[in-house]
Amino acid sequence: MLGRFVLVILSVGLLLGGCGKEPIQVGGELPEKLYGRIVSLSPSTTEIIALLGLETKIVGRTAACDAPETIRDRPIVANPTPNVELIISLQPDIVIFDASLFSGDDPAIVKLEEAGLEIRPVDINSVDEWRDVVVDLGNLLSQQVAASKEIDKLTASLHKGKLDPQPSVLIAMGGSQPMVAGVDSFQGDVARKAGAVSVGPASNRFETVNIEQIASWNPDVVFVSDDPNVYLSNAGWAATNAGRNGRIFRVHPNLLLRPGARVADLIGSMHDTMRNEFSQSSN
Repeated sequence: MLGRFVLVILSVGLLLGGCGKEPIQVGGELPEKLYGRIVSLSPSTTEIIALLGLETKIVGRTAACDAPETIRDRPIVANPTPNVELIISLQPDIVIFDASLFSGDDPAIVKLEEAGLEIRPVDINSVDEWRDVVVDLGNLLSQQVAASKEIDKLTASLHKGKLDPQPSVLIAMGGSQPMVAGVDSFQGDVARKAGAVSVGPASNRFETVNIEQIASWNPDVVFVSDDPNVYLSNAGWAATNAGRNGRIFRVHPNLLLRPGARVADLIGSMHDTMRNEFSQSSN
């Protein structure tokens, strides 16, 4: 796997018989820039930066960035609007953020660029895009080995394969006023990668839905970020295959709703939960 990355190795001088040979460059090229101070403007990017072993380089975060715990003492620079003056005062080498939260023409982002700061948006709507972001940031931040290990973990989770029978899965949040993940969203792709069929609206984000829509999808399994009992107490949800069979499962919201540090764990745990449920029902 390491062959997928451009490994950056410092040049070393070899003393051969004291003849003063020129230093020999081993491996790739030196990085153009070293990033010692990073501001992250989204929880998912904060988790990915920490995943690469760079949590000590984070000098600013958002109020919603609560993982890992080691970054909670860092200054809050966005809540949710970025504090441009505070970010500039921290003198970051780079500002990284989720493109779904801020557009390139967002006034705060424009001001940061005008101040001469390097801006790096990431856009994650699928598992493949998450993998690409980990690779790209690993290369950019000279953390190729750490990135490679995480991609290996993801690959292992993807090798679990499709489920047989293959259940339909809906991912929801909001309890009594539910929103569900679109089939083109990151969460919808996670369900597919976990071996199931993703059902829901034709969207790349969470959408507000009504009981009639839920009934039309009639999911076999529902994963939620809050209390499953709230859904089971609703007649519409309880009438679905998932509700009738008690297959509405809670997943920690940080894990289910963010394309952050534990994507491989999310895919693996969803796959195992569904496999165990349907293997038991077939016995």
